[in-house]
Amino acid sequence: MESLLTDKKKYFMSVIFDNFGSSLMTFAIPVYILGLSNSVLYLSLISSLTLLPFLVLGMPFGTLVDKLNIKKILYLSDFIRFFLYFALFFIVVYIDSLGIKLWTLIIVTILVSCINVISSISETTYLPYLFKHTDDFTSLNSSIYSIQYILGILSPILGGMIYSKYSIGILLLISSLCYLLSSFSFYYIKAVENKSNPKFSSEIFKDIFADIVKGYVYVSCRKTVFLPLVITAIFNILTANFQNDSLIFLKNIINLDTSQIGFVVSVATSGALCGAFLINFLSKKFEFHQLFITNILLQSILRITYAQWSNIYIIVAITFVIDALQSILNIIIITNRQKLVEKEYLGRANSLYKTVLIGVNSLGFIIGGFITEKLGVRVSLLISGISLVILYCVASLLYRNISKKRLRKNNIKH
Repeated sequence: MESLLTDKKKYFMSVIFDNFGSSLMTFAIPVYILGLSNSVLYLSLISSLTLLPFLVLGMPFGTLVDKLNIKKILYLSDFIRFFLYFALFFIVVYIDSLGIKLWTLIIVTILVSCINVISSISETTYLPYLFKHTDDFTSLNSSIYSIQYILGILSPILGGMIYSKYSIGILLLISSLCYLLSSFSFYYIKAVENKSNPKFSSEIFKDIFADIVKGYVYVSCRKTVFLPLVITAIFNILTANFQNDSLIFLKNIINLDTSQIGFVVSVATSGALCGAFLINFLSKKFEFHQLFITNILLQSILRITYAQWSNIYIIVAITFVIDALQSILNIIIITNRQKLVEKEYLGRANSLYKTVLIGVNSLGFIIGGFITEKLGVRVSLLISGISLVILYCVASLLYRNISKKRLRKNNIKH
């Protein structure tokens, strides 16, 4: 028990350092690019480069995670990010050439994004090896998301203060040191993975396509794992553009100024944090499918309601609850995978989820943006909400059928 508690502390130290470094860079790099190039094109390019590796490398990296030692992946990936940001720090501070700075930034962004793919898959996959009791997963994921949301609130404030006084150099140095500390925290975790082939060699690349197919078949044959993926993918298509729609709605429809919009955004983040705390209570009272489909219904109602109001306080309250529900949805989906998927397939299951959901998000942005452009933001929000009601009805029927089949099997056994 003492060893377990020690490992748990080391793990959460790594989560804090990792997310703090990541949050600082998420804030600082777009600001720096915009100031350096004064070009929205470069900013869009960098944003797309952070997304593309997940679509291309997600499934192959998920297969590698199932074969390799995950602890080594985690501390090495943090160490590589330390090295990359430390190198970028020297380029930014000591090189005067604008072209060299921009190209170095692009190269580092691509490399860090690739490392982020295998690191994020590994983090989710490692929990069942580190913590043996599946009942702990909801609490653990809640704590991880809470850390992310808190740092998501604090990092832009702290980063903005440091950036305004020292520019990006100090932030790069702080971020690189955070990754170094995260790497050390993972390195000293004692929990052991029972894998038959933990060593990196050319053998692990053989039949990688066949292993990817095996992972897909494994997930698709398990309705309680595959169905949430399909439903969530449709949900993401219908809701991906909500942040952009809400920004247009707040700015152009109810005419809020920048400070008021900032207030709404900060309250929304607080809602996400509240959801991360609330899930511990809800998961003890309700089953996954009950929380899952009820969440979709509530979000549909709130999104329909959102478009009908012009009162800032009502908008703030609705946004708070939507973000709380979205936080709960994220946590229960991750926890469901960790509980139901066997360890040797968990890396591929996690990567399949990430690849599909990130891919459909891009599609959702395009569809949502087109509807908003043609029909207006109120109609776009209304269509999104009504579509979610239909999705809720379909999801309810599908889960009812699964429950009936499960009950029938239990009756046959008895």
